[in-house]
Amino acid sequence: MQYFQLNIFVVLFTIVVSALAAVYPAENVAEASEFRPKRDHGQGVTGPVHTYVKTDKHANFKWGVKHHVGHHYAGRR
Repeated sequence: MQYFQLNIFVVLFTIVVSALAAVYPAENVAEASEFRPKRDHGQGVTGPVHTYVKTDKHANFKWGVKHHVGHHYAGRR
């Protein structure tokens, strides 16, 4: 008998919680989707960037980036 009352309580609690969730939606969900910051940057030309991995004589890895910059990629000032 006690298990039956517990099951009824769980079912009723689930129904009430789901009904309240439908009545009171989250307030910030619509506002968050409408707001989107503009991530724009100025015009520019970027040169090629190459990554590399090399090892020393003790098999230690080193990761690096090479930026090839020249007058072609410098842009106008």
